[in-house]
Amino acid sequence: MAMKQTQTKLFDFSDIGLDFCAGSKALFPDRFKKMLALGYNVQTVSSVMVSGNQVTFTYGGAHGYLADRVLKVDSGALPSVNNGEFWIDSVTTNSVTFTLG
Repeated sequence: MAMKQTQTKLFDFSDIGLDFCAGSKALFPDRFKKMLALGYNVQTVSSVMVSGNQVTFTYGGAHGYLADRVLKVDSGALPSVNNGEFWIDSVTTNSVTFTLG
């Protein structure tokens, strides 16, 4: 089963998919909505591996997510767990691992 999408909710100015320039006031309302409510950097998961309470998502390429950020999962069974939001434990170029708990 492939997950439809995941996205991050905490941010840094350099995050992929946020397009946020520190000097552009006109972008603030839209970008804050993404950071605080909607999420950004939508990616499609190509495979899921579960080992105990550890879940690893693998993507078809580089995903741009970072450890110690919140990953928002919007499809499959995970949105019903913790509102679909999980702290990222670790990342590789094309995978993300988090703990269900």
